Amino acid sequence: MRISLSRSRWLLAAALAATLSHGVAAPAQAQIPGLLPSIEDVVPGAPLPIDGIWRIREIGALILIQEGHASAIDGWTHALVFQIMPDQVVIRNLTETGDGRFVGDDLPLMSQVTLTPASDGTLRARTKGLVPASYTLEPVSPAIGNPGDDDPIGPVPPIDDPWDGVPDDPPPPDDWVSPW
Repeated sequence: MRISLSRSRWLLAAALAATLSHGVAAPAQAQIPGLLPSIEDVVPGAPLPIDGIWRIREIGALILIQEGHASAIDGWTHALVFQIMPDQVVIRNLTETGDGRFVGDDLPLMSQVTLTPASDGTLRARTKGLVPASYTLEPVSPAIGNPGDDDPIGPVPPIDDPWDGVPDDPPPPDDWVSPW
């Protein structure tokens, strides 16, 4: 018995047969370690009121903000090819501005980042690079003993964020408690 197929149907059938006969390829894995400094390679800065462990909400990875830098606790894949490794610095030169925000250099995104405290205890991060990005840091636990601190982390009041044009939630009540 001979089956007659048009040229387009024959090509479609051949492509389907080739796909099924070779199986499905495994998803790509990041193979290149991130080209970032290790926490041992950077000079410590001053302790900040946001020092502690934070979770990057969008990817679920943990970072440690301590003494002016943020380093990876968990590893994650960045830009499909780079593997961010534990103890690699992901934010460098983190300082507090006079208006309650924090600025630093986001190394994987290759841009300056501004961290803005929100009323729910999170930090909203915005970059100013060629492709602006935003992400949210959720508090996990406070810093483990900043020298000379009786209360390692006090409340960080929310402030308006001029970048998005949308006002923040109303300021927290006077009895607002730090997320730590």
